[in-house]
Amino acid sequence: MKILAWIVLTTILLATTACQSDQNTAEEAINLPAITQDYGVIAEGQLLPHQHVDLAFNMAGKVTEILQTESSFVRKGQIIARLDNEDSLNASHAQAEANAKQALNAVRAAELDLEQANNNVQQSENTLAQVQLEQPQITLESARARLEVISAQQSLDSLQDTATLLPAQIENEIQLALTRIQTAQDSLPAIDKPDVQYYSQQVDLAQNALEQLRLNSTIIDIGALTDAVDSTADLVEDEKEFLDKVKKAIDGCQVNVDGDDYTKLTFSQDLTYRNTLYKSGTVYDVENWIADELLDDYDTIVSKATLTCDTSRKVTIDGRKTTLEDAQERYNDVVSQYDEAVEQLGKSRLQNNKLISSAESDLAKAQRNLEWAQSGKYSREGIIAAANQSADDPAVPQSVSLATQQLEADIKLATAQLSDARNRLSDLQDGIDPDALELSKANLDQAQAYLNYTDTQVEQISLRISQATISVELAKVGEKSALLSLNTARTQMRASQAALELATQNLSHNELVAPWDGTIAELSLTLDEYVQPGQTISTLADFSSWKVETDNLTEIEVPVVSVGQKVSINPDALPELELNGIVSSISQLYTEKRGDVTYTVTIDLEESDPRLRWGMTMV
Repeated sequence: MKILAWIVLTTILLATTACQSDQNTAEEAINLPAITQDYGVIAEGQLLPHQHVDLAFNMAGKVTEILQTESSFVRKGQIIARLDNEDSLNASHAQAEANAKQALNAVRAAELDLEQANNNVQQSENTLAQVQLEQPQITLESARARLEVISAQQSLDSLQDTATLLPAQIENEIQLALTRIQTAQDSLPAIDKPDVQYYSQQVDLAQNALEQLRLNSTIIDIGALTDAVDSTADLVEDEKEFLDKVKKAIDGCQVNVDGDDYTKLTFSQDLTYRNTLYKSGTVYDVENWIADELLDDYDTIVSKATLTCDTSRKVTIDGRKTTLEDAQERYNDVVSQYDEAVEQLGKSRLQNNKLISSAESDLAKAQRNLEWAQSGKYSREGIIAAANQSADDPAVPQSVSLATQQLEADIKLATAQLSDARNRLSDLQDGIDPDALELSKANLDQAQAYLNYTDTQVEQISLRISQATISVELAKVGEKSALLSLNTARTQMRASQAALELATQNLSHNELVAPWDGTIAELSLTLDEYVQPGQTISTLADFSSWKVETDNLTEIEVPVVSVGQKVSINPDALPELELNGIVSSISQLYTEKRGDVTYTVTIDLEESDPRLRWGMTMV
């Protein structure tokens, strides 16, 4: 090929000639003709089609179809030849497709299993929480039952301890009743003398009653009811701390609005942008590049969304998965238990205080009456007054007949007591009142049965808590196993999808396809021929335009050549044909040829000729 690039160097010679007339002198510049020297670069190259490619199968096989011939024109995607691997490839593809579908179904099943495992964990945790709520109430009932047993046992013991003394006591009651009758009868004529021993006994009885009430009050105040209040108070404190942690976890969460591909945006008014209508007050997931444009161009309308997490979602605190509503409900339950325990303790104390106050009042009255009887300062009217006076009512009756009526009433009462004592003495068996003994034993049996029941309930609630705790742990193990199975299934699904993609790709490898429009310049292929992968069997060329490549421009010549430069080209075989071209590229890498440093230059022809052929020498 001859590439003629004229480089024009122009040298301008200027001469100055002076002419002077007879009258004045003038200088005149005379322009001489320019002397131009032309330097040309001539090189030889080879004619090539605009683009060409060697085609080969990507897999081995026997040729079963040849659908094109040499020199035929083909379109992009048109099949040139086909191998005999179609049946096996289709079978492999079908198997891969079945495997992929099976793997997908396995993933879906694993997802359902994981969801079920999550539900199992939640259910087991709810069951454990419910059982734990029942424990304080059952413990309180057990403590009450134990107090009832102690009281019933004490009553029975007291009855049995006094069994041997009961006949004598009844005999004493009989004698006492007889004495009271006799004393009252004797007192009728001498009513002005009070019975000091009687008033002393009243003081002792009142004192004993007060001490017994105080003892019972102490047992109740420091016993099971106080323990129940303390245990429920600790539970309230624990649940309050847990509830605060849940609230903090719920309130402290915000949704990340800046995603890898999308940004969450809100609009203060309706806006149509890039054919999309965005409504005000709605949160949209917008592609990041569009979001950037909106935020820059409409900053008064568009802003990033501020979102908090779902307040009804579940969170895991101290190993417990719960919602805020469930945590609040559990806290309210334990507070109710605490309030109930406090209320019961308060009622018990109030009742005891009332009884003690009444007993103290009775003791004060008895002590005052005894002091009066022992003082010797009394009269018939005073005796009558003492018989009717109380700690709260100082009124003194003035009629002596009232005292007489009182003595007569005492005689009647003592007579009734005498009759009752004699009847009880006749009913005694082995020295114990059978009705009292039977009632006392029945009370003890009933109290013991209820205690056994509450103890069983305590054991059962402890067992249920242990079982519920184990169920929670097992459910969590199942949850982890389900998650592991899901991850394994997803890994298998990705592997099967990759195998399916490979099988799909292999289907296309069974055919030799034209990558673009062109002419089959060569097709060295026969039917039933066995080909190897990568073996060149056809050459496809685009003869719609031509280019010339030369690789013999030396380092001295290449500096005067530039991309975009116009050149003229002559085929050796067609000397009369002159074609125009333009330099399209100059290689950056050099090659040494016969001691010269050369560079490859490519020229695109701007015109064509039907006589041109691939490989012609161009000058």
